[in-house]
Amino acid sequence: MGSGDADVDETERARWERYREAIAQVGDGFFVLGADLRLVEVNEALCRMFGRPAEEFIGRSPLEFVTESSRPLMRQMMKRIATTEVRHTHYEGLRPDGSAFPILVRAVTHRNRHGDVESSVGFVTDLSPIVAAQQALAQSERELRAILDEMQDTYYRTDAEGRILRLSRSAERLLGYRIEEAIGRNLADFYFDPAQRTHFLQALRDGGGAITNYEGRLRHRDGHEVWVSTSAHFYYDADGRIAGVEGTTRDITDLRRAREELRLAAHVFRAASEAIVVTDPHLGKR
Repeated sequence: MGSGDADVDETERARWERYREAIAQVGDGFFVLGADLRLVEVNEALCRMFGRPAEEFIGRSPLEFVTESSRPLMRQMMKRIATTEVRHTHYEGLRPDGSAFPILVRAVTHRNRHGDVESSVGFVTDLSPIVAAQQALAQSERELRAILDEMQDTYYRTDAEGRILRLSRSAERLLGYRIEEAIGRNLADFYFDPAQRTHFLQALRDGGGAITNYEGRLRHRDGHEVWVSTSAHFYYDADGRIAGVEGTTRDITDLRRAREELRLAAHVFRAASEAIVVTDPHLGKR
């Protein structure tokens, strides 16, 4: 072998040493699976993740470190090492005490200079914190939904284009549509006059991004007019751009009708005031 080949091998070894030093510092687990589909290298993070010392991994099949339900998929992925260069797969890892935890394995096929498969190199991410966060979020979502569904007023949220993202259950009483029918539709579709939505948004801007007790008309599914009082505000994305509107709406149809009747009665009373005389019923008997 010439000195040029020696230099190349030395450079390759130095590069691998740098990689190993970097891998030792990362939080994810790292592994090298040999051509015989046995583990030949793992890092400390992988050992901590699985609760096992490195010697328990070396020379063993990775199938031993996932749950029984994950093994068929892992076998399938191992057969694809020669044909699929990059693989991303979810499994359930297995600890010595029998407890399972969700993991994501990202692996690539490593070949020698002749193109032959030499190993499969990959990283393992413990998804437990992500799954726990998703479960907590789902629980919070259920609790929020329960609170919103108990509200007499209707809560809503739209995106920046006015499409409905969320509605409380009371919207079904207010508008006559099932929640599933309303989600995704533009809120302007439910106004008695869609142009009123533009007026509402302008009032919202004029109010500095928030408004209270704004009165407008919506159209019930059966076509009748519903007067509502809305308090709402813009909400913003991480860059400070308007992401949509959220607020609460109250049905004030009966209140508006009562106001109108009082207004009409007051008008009639004023118009007829000159013809109205209040007398004492006993005056004629004196």
